[in-house]
Amino acid sequence: MALPINLLRWYAQALAKYAVFTGRAGYREFWSFVIVTLATLYALDDWGSSASPWRHAYSAYVCFLLMPSLSITVRRAHDINLRAWWLLLWIVVPILLFIGSCYLENFMFPVPYDEDPEMIDEPFCVLPLLVIFVVWPLLFILLIGFLCFPGTKGTNQFGPAPREAGASPKDDNASMP
Repeated sequence: MALPINLLRWYAQALAKYAVFTGRAGYREFWSFVIVTLATLYALDDWGSSASPWRHAYSAYVCFLLMPSLSITVRRAHDINLRAWWLLLWIVVPILLFIGSCYLENFMFPVPYDEDPEMIDEPFCVLPLLVIFVVWPLLFILLIGFLCFPGTKGTNQFGPAPREAGASPKDDNASMP
């Protein structure tokens, strides 16, 4: 099944603005980028396996997508009138919780030593696992939920609405800028 041409134009527009962190990205541009990126990564999934000779190309493609992904997510946050600093909530909070829970787990449940100091009976660290498998996914769902909100109508502190700024791709066969 071929992807609709407008979806690919929105994707190309997002890639063309790979380092633009100002302004706003509409929801069609954002979700088109997400859908095409996920479809491409799924289609190329075998290339990422350790047995594939193309694994380095796959890894390079994933690294190439980091900057445009960050850029369009920041601009989408601007569209719903959020500062980009809110995106750090998704990155910094789990890291701090993980580090704190490791410290707390070791503080509350010190490693007991037997007669032989070589024998260390390490306790199972539950709190970091809760952070990784519960808190981080919940913050991710919260982030996706925020990005699903409709954009602010009219001009907000980050600029005009994407439609007002002429951000929609043309329906004709003109090339992308």
